[in-house]
Amino acid sequence: MQLIKKIKSIALVFCCLCLALWGLVSAYQYGTASLSFYQVNNRLTQWRTQESQHCEAEYILAKNEMMSALDKQPNHPLYADTMAQIYEWGAILGYENSQQALGLAIQYYLQATQLRPAWPVSWASLSMVKWRLQEFDDEMLGYLTNADKFGPFKPEVHILFSQLGLALYRNNHPLLINIRPEFERHLALGIRNPSSRQVVINTINNSGLSKQVCRWLRHEESTILKLYECRRQKRKAEQLIIKPTPKS
Repeated sequence: MQLIKKIKSIALVFCCLCLALWGLVSAYQYGTASLSFYQVNNRLTQWRTQESQHCEAEYILAKNEMMSALDKQPNHPLYADTMAQIYEWGAILGYENSQQALGLAIQYYLQATQLRPAWPVSWASLSMVKWRLQEFDDEMLGYLTNADKFGPFKPEVHILFSQLGLALYRNNHPLLINIRPEFERHLALGIRNPSSRQVVINTINNSGLSKQVCRWLRHEESTILKLYECRRQKRKAEQLIIKPTPKS
């Protein structure tokens, strides 16, 4: 009996040691993966704000770090989303074959949506990649629908619909018919939201469609019209009206 108890005690200690070792390994993997993610995320932020501040060696390092993080945490949706962003930037910066890199970006974004289906930014990013690929198909419409469904008030979704809608309008693209109500709604919400306002306004100004936008927004609340200065533009137009010549 004593021998059996001793064996059980040894087995229990061994199991505890194994569990402790497993916990240490998991904690180490989680910690190193998290560190890699934050380092890569800082680089992505730099590329977004200062596109000139990049080099191929830095891009390769970021890609390898994120692949290492995914190997350690393969079911982490944010890591999959970040990996997709890296491939997207690889295409933008010219460090990857554009078609192949954007195809891989779609795969990783889809992986992120499978792990976190209700995250609207991933759906918006998928729509943007389809736009880069000039694939205006049912898949793109599905991604746009999910972005709008899960992120009706997300700044990133406002920006996507505003940029895409204005581009489609300028090019007289038939896809605009399918998203026209959502486009106009996100255009107004994008102007109202402080986090997306400047990007949306810059997009409108660069598109040369200020008059059309003010016409689309004419039924919106006065706050939105004031934020985009539609009233000021209207006054300018009124000043151009030729007044009757006074009689002598």
